[in-house]
Order: sequence, then C-alpha cells, then structure tokens
Amino acid sequence: MKSMTKLMVVAMLLVAALVVAPVAARTVYPGDNIYVGEENIQFDGVSGVYSNVRYVHLSGSFNDWNIDNTILTDANGNISELTASTVGTKTGTYYVIASGLSQNVSRYVNIEYPKVELDVVLDTARSDSVNGKSVTRDTTIAFKLQDNIVFNGTPQPTIKIEVTMPGGGTTTYFGNQSLQSLSTTGGVQYCGNINLSGYEAGTYTAQAKWPSGSDFYGKGFDSNTVSFDVTTKAVSLTASKDSVVRGKSFSVTITGESKAPYILLVKKVGGLTSDEKYPLI
Repeated sequence: MKSMTKLMVVAMLLVAALVVAPVAARTVYPGDNIYVGEENIQFDGVSGVYSNVRYVHLSGSFNDWNIDNTILTDANGNISELTASTVGTKTGTYYVIASGLSQNVSRYVNIEYPKVELDVVLDTARSDSVNGKSVTRDTTIAFKLQDNIVFNGTPQPTIKIEVTMPGGGTTTYFGNQSLQSLSTTGGVQYCGNINLSGYEAGTYTAQAKWPSGSDFYGKGFDSNTVSFDVTTKAVSLTASKDSVVRGKSFSVTITGESKAPYILLVKKVGGLTSDEKYPLI
C-alpha cells in the first residue's frame, strides 16, 4: 500500500512539473520578423545580458531618433507577449536598445500583424474562385491559403483548415486530404485534389484556424470564412418563366460542371417554319 502511495506521489509530482515547465523562448536575430500575438521573444545577445531592454519605433530616420512607440520587456529582457495594444498601428522596424548598450542601426526586428487569407478554387483552374458559388460532386477543388508568416532559422508555425459540413459537424480531413497541420509559408499554397464525390448536398464553410498550441490561438488572427454549395445534379436547366410572350425576354440558367462546355438546343415546334420565330440566346 505504501509503495502504491509513493508511486502516486511521484506521478503527481511529474504531472505538476510538466504543467509548470516554462515554454521555450524564440530567439530572434537582427532583421527577423516577429508578429503580434507571439509570446516569449528574446533578442540574441541582448536578452538576459543587458538590463532595461526595450524595442523602439521611430517616426523618422535612425539619425533623427524620434521615438513614437516603445515596447517594454520583462526582467530577463524578453517580450512575454507582443499584444496589439502595445503595437497599435506602429508596425515595421523596431530597434532593440538597453542600458549600457549603444544604439546600432543593424540591431532591429520587423514587427507585423499575422495575416491569413483563405479561398476555395477549382483545382483545374486555380485562378477561378468558387467562394459563394455552387459546384457538383464531380468537381475537384482546392483550398488557397495565403499568409505572411516567415520565421527565420526556426520551424514555421502550423495552421489548420476546418470545414463545417451541412449538418453542422466540423472536420480537418476533407476530400481525402488532411488539413490538420499545414506549415505556413509566408506566401501562397494550395491544398488541392479535394474530391467531393460521396459528400452530401448542401452548404460547406471553411476557415483557417490557429491550433490551441499556437501563440496566435484565440487572439482574432484566424482567416476569413469561405463557403460553397455542393449540388446533387451534374446538369440542370431552369427558366425564369413558365410561359413567355413573343417579344419579351426571359432567362435560362444552366447548372453543371464548372469550366465545362455545354450546348443549349432549342427543340423545334410543329408549325414554325422560320428560324427567326425561335428564341435567340
């Protein structure tokens, strides 16, 4: 019984140690990018060495040295969390200064807001967006993901694309593709060859979201939402009116595969001998 109690105490201590274990800081170097929302940022060779470390933004040139925004650090010279309230609209170059450390034009970082944009496009023609439009089950689509995240010398953070089904359920595995852990690229990437066959008809929505382990999680930096409808029929034809009057216009809507050619035929009616009497489309 005593042995079991000792084992339980050891296990509890191990769990407690895991809970309070500090998160490793990201070391940044001159010219690196850091983003609003990041936590535990330390500047190489300055944090933990000098006191009163701070990041300053200038309204003019380096030589003028007119500071219009200052970001303070903790006792170790680290930025515990880079918040939107401390940055405001003052993005761009920030110089790193400290007590006993001379000003240096090359000791700087670039501070930006993280940006992620999502679109859904045809996989065969990736310039054609289907956001807010209808596609059929025979259509192959791709998610177009664009971000501005560039971590120099360290692994890129990952993001996921979450798809909401017509019934309300969500998934990160869609169309035989895993959308769970996508590395950011600082540019555009496509998650393509998404096959819609077998999926129910209805409206699907998707959003790129930062996972719970990310510094950006829950801080309002997820992407925009896109949507598309999956239709049940490959080809359908509808008219705006049940009956028409000669000389009056009407519209015909063709639903089919995107970017596919279709021929619209007007069936001949007995008694009409001149082509001029048939509708012109």
